[in-house]
Amino acid sequence: MVLFAHSEGYQNQVFGWSLGTGWIATRECTREAFNTICKFEKAEMYFVQFEPCKPLPYGEEHHVVQFRCFDVTEGPENAQIHGAVPYAQLAACQPAGLYLSEAQTQRGRSINGTFLSTYF
Repeated sequence: MVLFAHSEGYQNQVFGWSLGTGWIATRECTREAFNTICKFEKAEMYFVQFEPCKPLPYGEEHHVVQFRCFDVTEGPENAQIHGAVPYAQLAACQPAGLYLSEAQTQRGRSINGTFLSTYF
């Protein structure tokens, strides 16, 4: 069974506030807290995260939406899938009609690093 929950709802209830940007959900300390408090087993919970798309398309190659899916016990250093989709490709189809090519998906390290516990 797969249950899906958007992060804003739990952030407001657990943390008492949310910036509405996903900032809390994309922090290493949040992933660590889930593991410490809930004691998840491997393959029991996954995070799916999307980086915001730049508002202005300066160069089509830079106007992309980056995504990652990782096991909460392992983190984004060992993502099951990550990659980037050009915004134009997203705008050209309906959500259920989007298919990624093998070249658009990768495994493993999905972040460059962390700054103040926030992924970048």
